[in-house]
Amino acid sequence: GRPPAVAPSWSANFTMGGRSAIRHARGAFFYDDVARRHRWVDHLTFEFAGPETSTLVYDILSDSSSGLNRNITTDVGQNAICKPSHQARYIGPFDGLASGI
Repeated sequence: GRPPAVAPSWSANFTMGGRSAIRHARGAFFYDDVARRHRWVDHLTFEFAGPETSTLVYDILSDSSSGLNRNITTDVGQNAICKPSHQARYIGPFDGLASGI
């Protein structure tokens, strides 16, 4: 049969919570198969032993260009740290569906 189809471009917002160290998460996912890129933005709130909480913010952009084709930014504003890197080959998050694996 035919492999499952994924829309060529879309975005979604998400929230989650649970009974783990991650108390709450909210974020967005952006997918653009035409331009061969995707982006994941997340705000995670962790609760460790005791009343203290910690929030981790990250933004990951991956694309199919050559050179520095993956960018990870943690935190926001003046505290943000940006780490560009190179992926040997772009693999879309749904490429496995299209190949049937």
